[in-house]
Amino acid sequence: MCYVGVGANERLELTRCSVVGPDGSVIYDKLVKPAEPITNYNTAHSGITEEQMRGVTTTLEDVQRELLELIACETIVVGHSLENDLKRLRLIHARCVDTVALYPHQRGPPYRTKLAHLTERYLARKIQEGSHDSVADARATLELAMLKFVFGP
Repeated sequence: MCYVGVGANERLELTRCSVVGPDGSVIYDKLVKPAEPITNYNTAHSGITEEQMRGVTTTLEDVQRELLELIACETIVVGHSLENDLKRLRLIHARCVDTVALYPHQRGPPYRTKLAHLTERYLARKIQEGSHDSVADARATLELAMLKFVFGP
């Protein structure tokens, strides 16, 4: 996600959407052009650069339509802080598994353990070094969920 707007009107908007299948293979990965000009690429957290966004014409509406064709209402969607992603996608989905809930912070809500920390601790590898890669994040989230499903608490 990148920032659009200025000052009190500054807000995050979707700039990349990545979906992996049950085996971790990429089944959807698109850059998304916000309706308003990007004011901050948020590269350290988004992995998105101005150069990458040049020539992007895919809109949020395009992504919504394509995801609704790709994801059935029976599909279980797995994510980390999934409500944030769904909010930016402006979508609602009933069958969600969130690794924030599967791996609660030791201090309880509203605290959340970062995906990079969970991945390093439970999967023994590092992600998000330098910048984020939404495909790597999606794969790590899926692996963390499967680890919990297979081995439990």
